[in-house]
Amino acid sequence: METPGIYRKKVIDFLDRMPVGSVYIIDHICKTENKEMFIEIVKEYIISTRRAYSNGIEFTSDYSRIRKMDVSGLPELY
Repeated sequence: METPGIYRKKVIDFLDRMPVGSVYIIDHICKTENKEMFIEIVKEYIISTRRAYSNGIEFTSDYSRIRKMDVSGLPELY
């Protein structure tokens, strides 16, 4: 089993590498036992990158999917 720090890094790396326009079903990309931690890491990522439009990452309202939007044409917030 991976340590929480290593898992966190893998999730953040995954979010950073997500192609614009991609949509992922969370149940298809993480193990059931990691789902809660995965969602919390993504929430933290979204909050920590708000000044950069969360790098385009967003959840569906039921936290079942994540997607990456194109934010390249939006004005800088800082």
